[in-house]
Amino acid sequence: LYAPTLYYEALLLKAHLLIFLFTATAWALVRAADSARPRPWFAAGLLLVVAALTRGNALLFLPGLWLWLALETRFTPSERVRAAALATLGVVLVLIPIGLRNYAVGGDWVWINSQGGQNFYIGNVRSNQTGIYKAPPFLRACPQHEERDFERVAEERLGRSLLPSEVSSYWLARGLDEIRADPLQFLRHSARKVAVLLNHYEVPDNYSYAFFVERVPMLRAPLPAFGTLLPLALCGVFFARRNRKALLLVVFVLGYAAGIVLFFNLSRLRLPMVPVMILFAGFGIWQLGQRITQRRWKDLAIAAAFLLVAYPAVHADLVNEPPAIRYFNLGQAHLVEARRLRQQAVEHSAAGRESEARESLALANAQRDAAEAEYRDGLEVSPWSRRLHMGLRELSLVRLIEYDRMGRHRAALPLAERLAQEYPDHADVQLRLGIALNRVGRREEALAAFERTLELEPENRRAAIERLSLLQEPGR
Repeated sequence: LYAPTLYYEALLLKAHLLIFLFTATAWALVRAADSARPRPWFAAGLLLVVAALTRGNALLFLPGLWLWLALETRFTPSERVRAAALATLGVVLVLIPIGLRNYAVGGDWVWINSQGGQNFYIGNVRSNQTGIYKAPPFLRACPQHEERDFERVAEERLGRSLLPSEVSSYWLARGLDEIRADPLQFLRHSARKVAVLLNHYEVPDNYSYAFFVERVPMLRAPLPAFGTLLPLALCGVFFARRNRKALLLVVFVLGYAAGIVLFFNLSRLRLPMVPVMILFAGFGIWQLGQRITQRRWKDLAIAAAFLLVAYPAVHADLVNEPPAIRYFNLGQAHLVEARRLRQQAVEHSAAGRESEARESLALANAQRDAAEAEYRDGLEVSPWSRRLHMGLRELSLVRLIEYDRMGRHRAALPLAERLAQEYPDHADVQLRLGIALNRVGRREEALAAFERTLELEPENRRAAIERLSLLQEPGR
């Protein structure tokens, strides 16, 4: 009945496999904690690494497990060492065939995946102050292009081709450089990532939970979500603080959460934490009920004070990414590719390869058409999105400038007129309309457009010059 799982079940993602494998790992760990026998610890290690295949930062729990075992007084020293060794062996025995398979297929030793360094850089580059995913300037924020863009930039900077693991290592090193350059900023940024991780808002990737909540009746039902769960779960952790198995589960969640804070926040990334949180929230509710029955008013007053502080804190408005961001990001990705292809066309033309230049130019135009389609699709979803309107307007203005340079005045006019209808109070739009009208001989309408431009922006020199030129024509 956790609301976001109903949402993620409808998406073609590994979210539910993620939840199942992490919950199975937590179950195996609690089961192993009751025994010093070897088999449960070996099974827990196997499940941990299989879960890590869906989300690699699960392996960050392993040091926490070693620490928990080191402090577990119920086991003898030899039992602790054996349990740690068997859990680690379970991890290694799964990683070895994965590494061998990846080497056989790609000629590169990759043990889980080769995107860790790139994601670390995204999460820690100083230009990203959000605590969530934010693409660096060179990156097209689209799954079709992200991996290749990271590879291309790393190879350009190093001047040689790189294996996937080398690309990851390069960006890991650049992320560490960012941290060394400003350690205090890294601490501030990490604190923000913790705050976003604990916030009620479901940070979107390509699809927005908040957007679908407004449109899907099932998601509007009064079902528990993250903001409901977390304060109750923390109460449960407090009440279970002397329970050693509860402590193991807390270490498990903290190990996973540390991986998010080292990288960046997205709603789907915190799903593996939820089953354990549900367990503690249920325990917290039960313990509150027990204290009511036993009339332990002091404990209840402390818990109530905590909940009164925690709920507003968790529901603070820290992040609010509009649903239209997906369309804007994809449109920007197409435009970045269009600019690259146009530059490629210029290089081909300079080298005398005209057929290749024409092909690159045609591909660039197709990418711009795709960007415009994304912006318009986004405006169907979010008609008032300023980002999408700005992107569409700027793209159309660039087209008008290019049409004018190429002398394609008849093609420019319908676009200019449509743009003027959509953005009647934008000076650059009115200016381009006036130029298009002037080029096809509709002088009076062009003059009116230039005058409208100057009403909107009196300092617009181009409009003033064009208007003066029309007024000085013979016969006026």
